[in-house]
Amino acid sequence: MTIFVLSVIVFSEPMNSTILFPFIYFMVRDFGVSDDDKEIGRYAGLIASSFFFAQFCFAMFWGSLSDRVGRRPILLLGLLGNIVTCLLFGLSKSLIWAIATRAACGMLNGNVGVAKSMLGEVTDRTNQTRAFSLFGFCWGFGCIVGPMTGGYLSNPVDRFPGIFGGCLFLKQFPYFLPCAVAASIGLTGFIVGFFMLPETRHPKILSDPERKPFLPSNKKFYGAVIPCNEINDNNNSKFIADDVCSVTSNDIDKDSTNGKNIIINNNISKITYRTIASYALICFQTILLDEVYPIYTVTPIKDGGLGFNSNDLALTLAFSGALHLFCQFLVYPYLRNKWDTLKMFRFAFIAFVPCYCIFPLISLLQRKLTESEITSKMGTTVIWPLLFLNLIFRVLLNVIVFTTIMILV
Repeated sequence: MTIFVLSVIVFSEPMNSTILFPFIYFMVRDFGVSDDDKEIGRYAGLIASSFFFAQFCFAMFWGSLSDRVGRRPILLLGLLGNIVTCLLFGLSKSLIWAIATRAACGMLNGNVGVAKSMLGEVTDRTNQTRAFSLFGFCWGFGCIVGPMTGGYLSNPVDRFPGIFGGCLFLKQFPYFLPCAVAASIGLTGFIVGFFMLPETRHPKILSDPERKPFLPSNKKFYGAVIPCNEINDNNNSKFIADDVCSVTSNDIDKDSTNGKNIIINNNISKITYRTIASYALICFQTILLDEVYPIYTVTPIKDGGLGFNSNDLALTLAFSGALHLFCQFLVYPYLRNKWDTLKMFRFAFIAFVPCYCIFPLISLLQRKLTESEITSKMGTTVIWPLLFLNLIFRVLLNVIVFTTIMILV
């Protein structure tokens, strides 16, 4: 049940992150800050990146706070932050307001890391792979619904005049409706989490000021003290080896432990640090393309883009999200049975280079085709299949690297 509730909560995260991509270019254009398409792309990048930059600055704070006060309140607080800031973003009428609301959303939201920690606490080696696959499923599904919602519900007065033609509010705020839908998804997650999400953080783990050095060692060694009689299946401490509880009172200060406590080692190996650094690089290049891709597709062909409208962009983003689910549940398990995890990770990491180089080549081909009257009609016929093939390549690589890196960690 906890995994199901976490899945509902996690679903709102990618939706909130991706819902603006189909209309962000047009929103900035409506702000009237510049008539230059290149400048519009730069301002749109500022809005999109403000969320991730703020999340980067505050992610460790929320993770540390969840260690002290618990996972549940931090997740619920993050959902509330999502709801409020998403609605405020839909009311944007200026560049500063849009940047501020997206930055506030990132600042108040540390749910991804906390949710993964919680998922690790409610699973063990027997069901961890399935649980993280479900996490990937919810993320992929959110990446389908988010762009589709943002693309098809933005500017509803012009798109659906028979339904929203008389709504002055939506005419004044043409991008509020998709944001309201995203906020309603977050509200659903908050309600489900409030009534059904249990706390998984071990109540006996001491906070950082209470941690003290354990046995003398060449390395610094710090741990949190937990009574052995508290370790059972219900508090998700199965990862602690049975022989740890054989530590005698002579090994630990009797006054502080009474011979009944154990130490959880919090040391992180160099290999783990390297894996985390690899994960950071993966996230960096993935988010970088996620930010650039909407601008790249809607930019006019003469300026190096593909000249898409919001519907075209939403279609490609939804296709990528649906493909993510297919690769996650069908393709990756097949590849995992054929190849070693580390080899797959290394291959996919390197394969991103040609994948990213293909995108500008597609736009170059598009421009060359449109320059000639003879080949201009061939543009759509040729470009769309090439774009979809490269998106398939990119999504498959994403599934491989993100799934394998979680296993390696």
